[in-house]
Amino acid sequence: MGERSGERGRLLHRGGAVPSPPQGLSARPPGPNGGPLLQGAAGGARQGPAAPPAAEGESLQFEEISAAAFMIQNAVQRTPCMYSRLSKYYGSEIFVKKEFLHATGSAKERGVRYCLQMMTKDQRARGVVAVGAWSSAHALAVSHHAAEMRVPARVLVAARAPEALLRACRDLGANAGRARVGSGEGGGGEGARGARAHALQVAREEGSALLEDDDHPNMIAGMGTLGLEVMEQVPGVEAVIIPAGGRGSLLAGAAAAIKHLDPAVTIVGVELASCPSWQRALTMGQPTQSDSGKENRLCEDLSSQSVGPNAFATGRHVIDKVVSITEQDLLLAMLKVLEFEGAAVNADGAAALAAIVSGKLPELRGKRVVVVLVSGSIDVSHFKRCVDRALVLDGRLCKFSVRVSDSPAEQGRLLELLGREEARLMDISLDRTFLTTDLFSVQVTCVVETRDHVHAAQLKGVLAEKYAALTWHDK
Repeated sequence: MGERSGERGRLLHRGGAVPSPPQGLSARPPGPNGGPLLQGAAGGARQGPAAPPAAEGESLQFEEISAAAFMIQNAVQRTPCMYSRLSKYYGSEIFVKKEFLHATGSAKERGVRYCLQMMTKDQRARGVVAVGAWSSAHALAVSHHAAEMRVPARVLVAARAPEALLRACRDLGANAGRARVGSGEGGGGEGARGARAHALQVAREEGSALLEDDDHPNMIAGMGTLGLEVMEQVPGVEAVIIPAGGRGSLLAGAAAAIKHLDPAVTIVGVELASCPSWQRALTMGQPTQSDSGKENRLCEDLSSQSVGPNAFATGRHVIDKVVSITEQDLLLAMLKVLEFEGAAVNADGAAALAAIVSGKLPELRGKRVVVVLVSGSIDVSHFKRCVDRALVLDGRLCKFSVRVSDSPAEQGRLLELLGREEARLMDISLDRTFLTTDLFSVQVTCVVETRDHVHAAQLKGVLAEKYAALTWHDK
């Protein structure tokens, strides 16, 4: 351990010799997306904002991530990585990297800030355009850091995106508005694809740069700085679990940094079972486009239809395993973060923990594991809906209906039964009209709070013995 710690101290941007800032940067002529195409430059950095990657993909070097860490160290918060009480429940020594504590609530700030800093003065003067969909941590990060650097920023949010996102981008200083449905090349619908088509058109017309949450090396390098912090904050870490969101920039960048410092650390990527972009790319040996046209409102970032070529080239040899999770796993993980960490994170943010909650990583039991909670920006009403559904999945919120005599005494005995079984009544409704049985009977529907699946099954058994016409509403 002594040798490993010493090596980290020499390489990390804090606690040892820091890299010199990049020098002699230059940019190519404007590219087809309304912003400049970028080129490599001395000092391990590349000029300009995000742009279309090369078809084959280019593997990022550790020096580029280290240079990015130097550049953003005074502009992006260094988030804590703390021991979690979740450890005793899942058999691993779990440390939680709290990326949701950034100013706008996500790790996206790392890549966005570095891309903005690598723009030339002229490029910054022309401004940037960004896209927002459902929770869109990327749009919030662009709004915040563009305002900090006095770069004009226009954010176009999807037609069906919540009003709260539009308001938040404006409050952070961006010129935010709704994307026009059917605008831009190829038109587009009311979701992220439609907003991107409109944003691309605006960038071309105004000569500004379309700053996307994409696969550009600067974005990967900025996101990769997370890996440097993890290695410094948790000595002896044995595994790091990272969501494979977006086009894979965070997973690839952080994995490259961690493996450079300690090849023995296991890197686990996490993606949605309905969008297995990384697993498909690793199997095929190259990124492939999914034929699924669906946009997922629960976990926008995990719904990417393909891995970026640069992210794939950077991460393919340093990622040890990629696991798939379901939406149910995500909801349960959101609930666990709320209960054990006292934090409200969105589904994308809870993805890394969902891999543990789902039981997909039994090989990590007994090991020192870092779980990266990448994002926390979520609408309050949306979060409440997620928590309620998670309580149902966890066997702690149950609904049933019974038919009883239409008399206060009979209804009172039902409530007494719930009291004896220690089930807390949350809601009750009576239906006397829409029944085909005895005119003087009533259907009582109750929503009750139980301790767990065992308690719920016990309550169901007691009710079934007393009421023949029991309907138990399964999840």
